[in-house]
Amino acid sequence: MDYVIYCMSAEANEANYNQPSTKASIEEEAEYWLTHFKNYSKEQLIGYTIEAVRNNMKFMKWEEDDIEGVAWFLGIYTRVALKAGFVDSFADFCMPAMRRYYEIIK
Repeated sequence: MDYVIYCMSAEANEANYNQPSTKASIEEEAEYWLTHFKNYSKEQLIGYTIEAVRNNMKFMKWEEDDIEGVAWFLGIYTRVALKAGFVDSFADFCMPAMRRYYEIIK
């Protein structure tokens, strides 16, 4: 799969992530991360994110390998990591998380 395209799409699709409820969720989750994950490494944050994405996919009853759904949720968590100040760029978090997610579910 071409993970780059899906991560770029999640980054560029700003309008969907700026919906009031989604934006509020991102802000709330960023506060949670700042409180609970301040000593986590990027790898630990990616591990947490992958589990959260898997749980979200199951909750939505979406196929675990549905790349559009995975990209959507990774877009949310990447925005959380950025808002919390844990990473400097979208690709720096989304790409390794996407690769690791698909390695795990194989």
